[in-house]
Amino acid sequence: MLASPKNATFAAMKRWFSIGLLLFAVLVVACSKRGTPPPPEEDMLYRVECFLQQKPDDAMQILDTLNVSALSNQEQAHYSLLRALLINNKKRFGAELDSLSQVACNQFIGSDDKYHEAWTYWLMANKSANMQQPKQIALESMLQAQKSIEACRHVDKRLVEFSPKPTDEQTVIDNLKYFIYLELGMTYTSSVYFAEAITPLRLADTYFAKMGDHYNRESSATSLAFSYLLTQEFDSCLVYFQKALLEAEALGYADDIAQTHHSIASYYNYRVSGNYYASEEERQGFLDKAIEEINEGFACLTDTSDYGYGYVKQLLLEELSDTYYIKQQYDSCVYYGEQAIEVAKANDRFFENYMLYVHLYEACKALGDEKKAVAYADMMQAMEHPEKHMKDMVKVQEEFEKQEELQQQETLHQQKSRRLYWLLALLLVGLLLLVVFVYFYRRNKENETRRLREAQRQLQAELEQLTTQQRDMLQQQVKAIYQTGQKDRLQRIMEAFEAAYPQGIEKMKSAYPDLSKTERNLVVLSFLGFRIKEEADILDLSENTVMKYRSNLKNKVDFDLISALVE
Repeated sequence: MLASPKNATFAAMKRWFSIGLLLFAVLVVACSKRGTPPPPEEDMLYRVECFLQQKPDDAMQILDTLNVSALSNQEQAHYSLLRALLINNKKRFGAELDSLSQVACNQFIGSDDKYHEAWTYWLMANKSANMQQPKQIALESMLQAQKSIEACRHVDKRLVEFSPKPTDEQTVIDNLKYFIYLELGMTYTSSVYFAEAITPLRLADTYFAKMGDHYNRESSATSLAFSYLLTQEFDSCLVYFQKALLEAEALGYADDIAQTHHSIASYYNYRVSGNYYASEEERQGFLDKAIEEINEGFACLTDTSDYGYGYVKQLLLEELSDTYYIKQQYDSCVYYGEQAIEVAKANDRFFENYMLYVHLYEACKALGDEKKAVAYADMMQAMEHPEKHMKDMVKVQEEFEKQEELQQQETLHQQKSRRLYWLLALLLVGLLLLVVFVYFYRRNKENETRRLREAQRQLQAELEQLTTQQRDMLQQQVKAIYQTGQKDRLQRIMEAFEAAYPQGIEKMKSAYPDLSKTERNLVVLSFLGFRIKEEADILDLSENTVMKYRSNLKNKVDFDLISALVE
């Protein structure tokens, strides 16, 4: 018997419902097993680590804002490691760096996280080198870093995910591995293991060339060139110096290009100083090439605002001075050497090129400039470097000091005599100037007094010429103005006075320059017959104030007519 279509549909729906319920259960179980996602602070640590070396200032700002308490113990150690790397990069040595380094060491040394263990050993090596601890300590830590990174097989996937450039896990590991090879080679070189430095440096150089990393390739090529130079493999040395120059030019940093030219110049000078040349012609050729490289370095330094401008210019000047010393052109040696010292002072750097002081001392001595020779001898002694030249310098210095002492005594006697002569001359000139000043001051004072007396007499005479009738008419006119009570009555009264006595106010100013405007107005009002109460009303002052003005006027004027007006 066949099932009906309705029953078939219902059965199909029941099967699909069962399948969906099963899938939902599986999904719930899977989600429950995944656990909680990592906090955002933890992800931010890995983001920071991806651009730690490229943007250290930005990285430090982000680390300063992180909530460290939200991190697990392992990630707090991760935070400490990143912060310690940044502080070490800024060469801020102290308790904070030591504390952060210790936290990183406790967590990562001997752990399964070989990547961060390698970084921790690198930090220890770099910190030891920067703090000028015994070089063997830095070398041992760097060798441990090499072992750690070579044992590394995995890194946190976020270092791949958050990388600013597309990458994979192996590339992340290789980037650190060959960077450590580079640092290991440089540590070998600073520890005077020049032959041992070559192998890790060549591995690093090959990798950086393949990756197109111009910055690290320049460092590896330069380090290799110096290692080959010090093992006297001169052909390889020059090849790698040329590679370093190409990488510096690719980067486009003028100070790096100029510094590479300086390194090539030092290569040529090294060959001459060590007698590594076949003939005198080749020797002179090396020196000429050194000068040519230095001049090319100077040509690169066009922007004085570049970070390394002053330092690289100093290096070039030092190398140029050394080159001219080898060529026995001592005047040029001194000229460029002193310029190098001035550049160091201008950039607040301690000048510590002991051999340049030796060359300047010997060049000055060859030129017969004993004073400068002794000065450079003092500088050499201050640097506390034992050298074969020291006995010779001490002898020259003793002879010079005797001559200098006699000369100083003679100079001191002459200076005292000159000072006495100058003092007497200045005293006589001062007295003469004082007499002249007093004479002209008194004469001007007398002239001014005579002028005032004359102006006052003239004013008195002119006021006395007014007839009684004219004065009465003027008083009646101004009384009428006063009685109007208008605000401008003072101005109108003064205009009436000026009409009767043209330029009277100006003449009063000339005769009595010490009087204020209010005092002049009070004299005129008194002359016109106003009483104290009326004067106070016109001048908008109190009667007491008017009486004080009158009292002051009696002290300022001494002619009868004017004095009488204010009685």
